[in-house]
Amino acid sequence: MTVKQFLKGNAFKSLVVLLIIVILCGGVLSVCNHFLFVSDEERNLRAYSKLLTDDSVKEELAIDQTVSLSDGSVNKVCLTEKGNYLVQATGTGGYKGGTVTLWVLVNCEDGALAGIGKVQYESNTAQTLMANFNASYYEEFTKHNDEIASGALFGIEEEEGVIETVVTGTTKSSNAIVNAVNAAIDYVNAAIFGQGGTPVTPSDSLLYTKNIKSVTATVSRKKVDYSIEVKQIGNVHDNFVIDISVDKDARISAFEIKTNGSSVVGDTKYADKMADMANLLVGKNYEEIKALLGTDAVEITDTSSTDASLTTGATESNTMCLIAAAYATGNYDWYVNSGAYTKNVKSVTATVSRKKVDYSIEVKQIGNVHDNFVIDISVDKDAKISAFEIKTNGSSVVGDTKYADKMADMANLLVGKTYEEIKALLGTDALEITDISSTDASLTTGATESNTMCLIAAAYATANYATFIG
Repeated sequence: MTVKQFLKGNAFKSLVVLLIIVILCGGVLSVCNHFLFVSDEERNLRAYSKLLTDDSVKEELAIDQTVSLSDGSVNKVCLTEKGNYLVQATGTGGYKGGTVTLWVLVNCEDGALAGIGKVQYESNTAQTLMANFNASYYEEFTKHNDEIASGALFGIEEEEGVIETVVTGTTKSSNAIVNAVNAAIDYVNAAIFGQGGTPVTPSDSLLYTKNIKSVTATVSRKKVDYSIEVKQIGNVHDNFVIDISVDKDARISAFEIKTNGSSVVGDTKYADKMADMANLLVGKNYEEIKALLGTDAVEITDTSSTDASLTTGATESNTMCLIAAAYATGNYDWYVNSGAYTKNVKSVTATVSRKKVDYSIEVKQIGNVHDNFVIDISVDKDAKISAFEIKTNGSSVVGDTKYADKMADMANLLVGKTYEEIKALLGTDALEITDISSTDASLTTGATESNTMCLIAAAYATANYATFIG
């Protein structure tokens, strides 16, 4: 076939037609892209218009990087003309460790947070059932303003001080949504109104550790509930056991003596001579309690510095109560933010005796693990694990598959190891571990996430050992 014959043939004509179609389609797509392209600014403006039906954005604010949020992050903050705050927040803890991002309109009145005006979905990572959440679900966040104004946050489980939300069959995605809303609330409280700050950040050791026999600390949404056993000082007969709650403003919200160790001499009950410690201490932060105690220290052995108003005939017992209150508030930030792996731990009981620490650690579930693990661990004076026992196994069960059966022999693996050896298996040291990406390949046993939760407990126990013994 000659060139002239090819140019006159159907094949060439078809190629020309196809080329013309390609050129025309490219032009059409270019025009469509120009007219249909949505910039980030335009996307934000559309979100603003849906959220602010009778208000408008006044200015976008710089994000305060010093604000620490336990279960989420804040991506954008805008002040509205009416003095409210429009926050784009991302909540962690979703399905497969994913996230959900929302727009949250935080309403304010008289210089304080007044509630939620509106919640709107923006995006997600790794969530597969977001269609389960309709407009009425998000609207529910706007119906609890009195509770929010008084300091309550949202949760997917019923507990004191928590506004329970409907799960809709998608527990982990619900958790991420709730965490995003709470992140917006916490951020506005901390960055705008200066609430939620902490008065002290212990570093090398916790305050007053040598006065403490044992402490149970349960952390939930920046509230810490303690049960503290204070060693007797002076002529006090026995230890005190005191329950204390410290809220996100780092102030005591509850104080109750569960076991009173005051002496009884003849007909004299020194407990009857004590000050009304609950009434005195509720509402106080660390600096106010320290002023009554007269000092901050690793150990208090006498009442020489205790405020004169507490010389009531049972001054040593009063001082022991002050020590418990000072421990709870002075170390609040450590339990919430500063200790290694604290964000992975729901609760910890630590009993210290002769430089041995016996822990009971509840580790929060990660990934696809069904529930929390509770693990008992002992760390001896050589800072090595001497005992390791899983008391509650939170591994998933899917059909006939029991993931607990696929776990490595964690007790045999971990007993005798130091923090550096455990950290090498975990692959990192951090305030929070959310996935198994860095876990040693030898622990990829089919239940890697459960194995990792055990590593987290072991890392917490050994990394924080020196802190607990002071």
